[in-house]
Amino acid sequence: MHVAVAVWPWPSYFDPKEKLKGIRLDISDWRRPAPDTAPTKAKAAGLYMICTMSKHAAEAKGYSDALMFDYRGLVAEATGANIFFVKEGRLHTPTPDCFLDGITRRSVIALAKARQIPVHERAITREN
Repeated sequence: MHVAVAVWPWPSYFDPKEKLKGIRLDISDWRRPAPDTAPTKAKAAGLYMICTMSKHAAEAKGYSDALMFDYRGLVAEATGANIFFVKEGRLHTPTPDCFLDGITRRSVIALAKARQIPVHERAITREN
């Protein structure tokens, strides 16, 4: 078995000045695919194409990023970041049934739980 590990500095996804003002999101024209149409639980390069296209379109309109909905119209994620909402002291995040339930997402959830912050993984609509 051959293994290679590449390491390099990774800057912030957003300009630090933008983060202080708040990140403005556009709504993507593209949706995350249904789990029976693509390997949604894989970190597959082909799945990043719609995110890249969505981010570029959002930036062209003056936004920082785009919010991705899933194939049902439910909130899924941003183009390169997970989505978490805080409501009444609880952390709410979409159920990862059509997007990657990755290390960063699991780490945020574990950190919240370690701090006694209730975490609710659930379907999230535009309205709630």
